[in-house]
Amino acid sequence: MHIAIVTSEFGENAGGLSYSCSKFSKILQNLGYEITIIPSIDLDQKEVEGDNVSILRSEVILSSGGYRKDLVTHLFFRGHLQNMWKECQNEKFDYVVSFGAGLNGLFASELSRKLNVKLIVLLRGSEVNLSVSDDRLYIHNYHCLKNSSKVIALSYELLERAKDIYYNPKIEYSVIPLSVNVSTETKFLNINKHEFLLGCGARNLNEKKGISNLIKMVFYLNKGSDKKFKIEFAGRIDPDLLENFVKLINGYDLVDSVIFTGELARDSFIEKMSRWDFYVQGSFGEGFSNSVADYLSFGKPFLISDSGFVAETIKSTTNEVVFDDFVPKNMALKVQKLIENPLANELYQAVYKSIYKSTNSRDIISSWQKVFESPSNKSINPIRMPQNILTVVFHEVSKEENSNINTHVKVFHDFVNLVYDKGFKLCSAKNYLLSNEKSNLIICTFDDAYSGILEFALPILNRYGFTATVFVCYDYIGKSNDWNLKDTKKRTHLNKSELQALQNDGWEIGSHGLTHRSLLKLSYNELHNEIIMSKKNLEEFFAEIISYSYPYGDYNDYCKILVEKTYKSAFALSKGGTLNGVDNHQIRRYFISEIINSL
Repeated sequence: MHIAIVTSEFGENAGGLSYSCSKFSKILQNLGYEITIIPSIDLDQKEVEGDNVSILRSEVILSSGGYRKDLVTHLFFRGHLQNMWKECQNEKFDYVVSFGAGLNGLFASELSRKLNVKLIVLLRGSEVNLSVSDDRLYIHNYHCLKNSSKVIALSYELLERAKDIYYNPKIEYSVIPLSVNVSTETKFLNINKHEFLLGCGARNLNEKKGISNLIKMVFYLNKGSDKKFKIEFAGRIDPDLLENFVKLINGYDLVDSVIFTGELARDSFIEKMSRWDFYVQGSFGEGFSNSVADYLSFGKPFLISDSGFVAETIKSTTNEVVFDDFVPKNMALKVQKLIENPLANELYQAVYKSIYKSTNSRDIISSWQKVFESPSNKSINPIRMPQNILTVVFHEVSKEENSNINTHVKVFHDFVNLVYDKGFKLCSAKNYLLSNEKSNLIICTFDDAYSGILEFALPILNRYGFTATVFVCYDYIGKSNDWNLKDTKKRTHLNKSELQALQNDGWEIGSHGLTHRSLLKLSYNELHNEIIMSKKNLEEFFAEIISYSYPYGDYNDYCKILVEKTYKSAFALSKGGTLNGVDNHQIRRYFISEIINSL
């Protein structure tokens, strides 16, 4: 098998993407595959090296400058793509692999399309996480993911973000973490020490690792403790950024507490890490940090942000070694609590054990072999993916024609029957959360609480022993849908006794606010009423209300914070994610056609 790996970095002696791409190519070589490395950018030839691997070189020469400073980037992309296509035309590639998305992914996508070779996209981290707020990056990722035959991510968080950008239910989505040489023996934390050396590192060290936050965290650690804390940052930092870090350090009087080592060779970096008492990382968006992977070989304590595969893995064991937020004062408190915890060593033993189970090289190699030796056109059922919450959304069910609001009763019945035949069950959000075995459950939700739910949906679900959650707009209970100016059909919302009948049959009553207004258009007081008062009002008639549905699927981080404080789960529409434990207050829901395609 011949595989082309498209990458923006490659080399064993570097760190970050370079090192992980080099390790990945070695895994494939050890499986007996022929590998060709195709750089997507004009790489420094001195940094590109590898044993027994063919590396194509860029021959395009361009000078920067002129009226459009970014023109050289676009011209290089065009010229280099044409050169690589010409050079690879006679090669018999089985796959083109995009090692990372973003502009690199767009290059790989265009090359695979021109060569007529299937594309596998490997998601590594920031190129997906940052596309939420970077329109250009989002577009690059969209085209890359749309052309892919398989998408493999370093974490479930990345996988769900990618599916938010473009989702194809007929291709494989899976997570394969880095293989890690995890220490089987944890080094005991000496809580009686007076001085602690913290550390953080990367080949290119910048604010993606949360450096300024970590500096201020050290300020709070030294301010609130009789112990002395220092932090060492290992890696290359751009001069202008370093200047700003120094200003911050001087402002907090931390000159003796913060150390910058500068760029280190890989061996020197590993040796430097071995001296740290704690590894700390405040990344705002992570896949699987190579530095964290390296540090795990020491069996020493660490604290990381709540992002990436390692955080996802250890949170099933404990939250005590994962930062709760990006507030420096809170981060400092987390470090202090760990140092003062008499059971810290037992805690880390459990953490290392859980990481070892999911990152051992034998299983990782086996997973990669399955990726390349299983058919690309095989439809992988996303329902089977671990930790995913699958939810279907309806509004009205009646004998009227299908529309964006209504589902015809026969279509609904056929769907419920299909779910049953495939061995799955429809249930309420509350039942899902309470269930120990979730692998065959699909949450069934109805927004707006229209009258057809009681007349048509309830009898059908009862026949199969299924339940659902109905989300109610409190101010419209028993009234018409005059609020919905886009709906040409006059509909009636269920009244309190009808809603009580649903609850008596095992359904859950959830909140859809008071007035079905978008949360993004409300003042603070209005938000408070829609989110909190709707719950209180409903609880006067229907007991505890623990689930919420965002009107129109609209929310932002501030809305979500208020909802998290009030409800145990919250549902969006196409926005959000499906990772249980991560996305419980922004659960993405699918339409009936999407669920049918997945069954």
